[in-house]
Amino acid sequence: MRKFFGFACLSVVLLCCQSLFAQAPSSTPPLGARLKAHWKGATAILTEYAVSHEIEIGGYLGISEIQQLKLLGSKEKNDFIYLLLDVSSKSTETGGQCGVGTDLNLLWLKLDPSWRVQDHKSVLHQSCWQDTDTKDDGTTTSELRWVVSEPDATKTVRYRFSFPEQGLQIQGKPE
Repeated sequence: MRKFFGFACLSVVLLCCQSLFAQAPSSTPPLGARLKAHWKGATAILTEYAVSHEIEIGGYLGISEIQQLKLLGSKEKNDFIYLLLDVSSKSTETGGQCGVGTDLNLLWLKLDPSWRVQDHKSVLHQSCWQDTDTKDDGTTTSELRWVVSEPDATKTVRYRFSFPEQGLQIQGKPE
């Protein structure tokens, strides 16, 4: 009986030790939960934990300084990193009322694992110098849908968060 009791105690101790030292599978949080976005000049700075990734975006948008930067979407897929940014900048027009105006651009970036830009696409969706009107056309948690109206055209902008590799899908209709 003592042997059985000793064996039972040893089994319980081993089971307890196993559960203490067993590690739960490590899961990495989604990219959006790991990133914080800020800026300096025309450079977007995306900080992932303690590592900062700097991406010069001014040239893609024709701007010299970012006023505000919002990370709308981010995803790692097929060895690439995809970002959707809403970028506010000073108006590119320097005269008249637009001298202090603001332009808003939606910017999609495809990055390699080293955070180098491989592809990009943007659309101006609000402007001081250009008569632009943007309306939400059914944005949901799975996709962004906007209609951007300009004096001479209407663009439908679509971005599917589950398929970031498709980028910004922009269809234009002249008016």
